[in-house]
Amino acid sequence: MSGLLESLTEDIVSQLETMNERLERLEQKPEYCNDIKMYNVEEVAEKTSLSETKIYDLIRQGKFPCVVAGRRKLIPRKDLVRWIDENNVMNQEQKEIAILG
Repeated sequence: MSGLLESLTEDIVSQLETMNERLERLEQKPEYCNDIKMYNVEEVAEKTSLSETKIYDLIRQGKFPCVVAGRRKLIPRKDLVRWIDENNVMNQEQKEIAILG
């Protein structure tokens, strides 16, 4: 069981790192630097390799940033980047070390 948990954890960490790298590359593009960019759930799923269902679940749980516009759920780019940083396992471990250290 712990092997499965470790495997899932490694997969999640890998996905978060990939998301962060993709978003960093996007932020380097001029068209993303000057605009307030909002993504719909489908776009976020494509950019992060998470399923749309998982994103909707996280939104429902209040664990994922979104703006509600009627029935649409929109995710601001800056909030998505912040969410990735806050949920990056490496960042959490560094925070724990700083607290304990």
